[in-house]
Amino acid sequence: MFEKNEDVLLEAARLNNPESARTILANAVQHLPQSVKIWLHAVKLETDAKGQKQVLRRALEFVPNSVKLWKAVVNMEENPAD
Repeated sequence: MFEKNEDVLLEAARLNNPESARTILANAVQHLPQSVKIWLHAVKLETDAKGQKQVLRRALEFVPNSVKLWKAVVNMEENPAD
């Protein structure tokens, strides 16, 4: 029951260390791939820009119409023309 509750999963990730939180969120996106909040939290856990971009690209595969995800992708770009 809890594995499909977005708020419970986000709180569990917040309460754990970053490595455990990554595991929790990886499982969370399997159960709730349409959750923009979970994807954005997963992006925050990545330590480098390359990892963050990979997570965002993967998120857009599941939620291609999310304005929040697209804004995050655009904000990650260093060159405004990109």
